[in-house]
Amino acid sequence: MRAALDPELPGVPIPVDIEVDCYFDSRAQDSDNILAKPMIDALKGWLIPDDTHEIVHRVTVASHRDKDNPRVVIRVISLEGSKPWGKDDPPKGQKDEV
Repeated sequence: MRAALDPELPGVPIPVDIEVDCYFDSRAQDSDNILAKPMIDALKGWLIPDDTHEIVHRVTVASHRDKDNPRVVIRVISLEGSKPWGKDDPPKGQKDEV
């Protein structure tokens, strides 16, 4: 997936919601059978620093049929109050509890 896109795209302000729309050329699959994890993992360290619950608040998967143009569309949506992150910043991990 990354090879097909611009590696210099800036990171998206976090936290985010992610929407995955899969368009199939034949019968659309059940949405709960579409595995979004490999797609989201491909975004880590590139568009988002990590995929922890603090960074990715929600993932929505939808299935569609488009026999003329099968594809996957991934939307990374910055949430209200999102803050930029630098690609040189370390990934955000879980916060320490005191």
